[in-house]
Amino acid sequence: MFTDTVATTDRASNHESQPGSSFDRQVMTVKEFQQAFGVSESYVYKLMGNGDVEYRKMGRKRAIVIESAKAWFANLPGNKRAA
Repeated sequence: MFTDTVATTDRASNHESQPGSSFDRQVMTVKEFQQAFGVSESYVYKLMGNGDVEYRKMGRKRAIVIESAKAWFANLPGNKRAA
């Protein structure tokens, strides 16, 4: 679910989405996070404010660190894989 959404976003340039590209995305927009995880915009900002997901400010916009988003999702209750 998550990787498909990130790879096919409207903002991803051709260079970023080509297999074998030397550029790997490290951040995602708030809107991309909303779409990937099915949460509201206010909830995303709450997660950032609480420090639950790491982000970077770029001017007035915030970009969520993808590894942090993956870690947040992996730590949600009921999302543990059986050993």
